[in-house]
Amino acid sequence: MRDSRILLTLQKPSRINFEQGIRKVLTKQQQKLLFFIKSFQDQKGISPSYDEMRCALNQKSKSSVHMLLKALVERGFVRKLNHKARAIEVIKFVNQDSAFAASEGRPLKVEENQPSVVSSQSKDEMLAYVPFYGKHSTIFSLKTFLSSPEKILSIPKEILFYLEGHDYCALQISGESLKEVAILDDDMLFFKMGVEAHPGQIVLAVVDDETVHMKKWEITDGKVVLSLGSKYMMPQVYDRDRVSIKGVMVALGRVYK
Repeated sequence: MRDSRILLTLQKPSRINFEQGIRKVLTKQQQKLLFFIKSFQDQKGISPSYDEMRCALNQKSKSSVHMLLKALVERGFVRKLNHKARAIEVIKFVNQDSAFAASEGRPLKVEENQPSVVSSQSKDEMLAYVPFYGKHSTIFSLKTFLSSPEKILSIPKEILFYLEGHDYCALQISGESLKEVAILDDDMLFFKMGVEAHPGQIVLAVVDDETVHMKKWEITDGKVVLSLGSKYMMPQVYDRDRVSIKGVMVALGRVYK
């Protein structure tokens, strides 16, 4: 089957471009909360409750969430409307390029949350908000998906072949194990979750409900074959009842250094 994934090329901006016009800087936890609030509002049309924010950020108490939210208010990112439940207005949001810069420890560039015309659709309608679960080798623990994402990335829907009703996720590859299938160290991989896999696709395959394999998927003689796409590396072969597909790769992002 023809490989249908596409390459999203991400030019690495200079430090000067990120620092020009910066007025506020967020901590990692504040950034995660802002992304969660924005994503929740976009998907459900209302703001999350304190308990939903606490669970999403793995906080032990609502008071911790209150302090993070207070910091976002003080820095001008959100506004709380008094005497209304779930009333949080996002005033500023971190743009897409800055989300990648944040992983490098750079200051965050922010933009005013003001309406602008982008063809016949608004900017938000053209974006999908994708949870990013960090950098991993081709095999990692399933527990990764039980934890909160490191951040939420805003990605153009057309890049992901986005379909309403489907979930998506992003992971960054560590190492050169998949170089034979043109996936390099530090590449960002985007997956559509809960869909059927076809032979030759790169998938998130769950083995024995314990580990996740980012590998090429094949079926041979009734067995599941997971490989790195290299004739020099032995593939792993499993009975079909030991393997389930969590997601299928639909796009790849690459930052040129």
